[in-house]
Amino acid sequence: MKHSEVHQNWTIRPARIEEHVALTELALRSVRGGWGYSDEFMAWEPEAIIVVPDHIRRGITNVLESDGRVLGFYVLRGERRRWRCRD
Repeated sequence: MKHSEVHQNWTIRPARIEEHVALTELALRSVRGGWGYSDEFMAWEPEAIIVVPDHIRRGITNVLESDGRVLGFYVLRGERRRWRCRD
């Protein structure tokens, strides 16, 4: 299979508010699967990986999906006037 064939069905789209639970579950699986966060950190700051509806409403949250299955996501939060793309 060629590299371009592997990626042809990927789509990046805005997250839907009702996906916040599924995105949190994906983040939890990723943490357990090797992100490297210590148990101490997770006990101290568990909400660091929880996606709440307000993150999607107020920030920029996009998901990567293939054939309707969410493979990953990102959340940008903060003051929008400070967001910039740089070369």
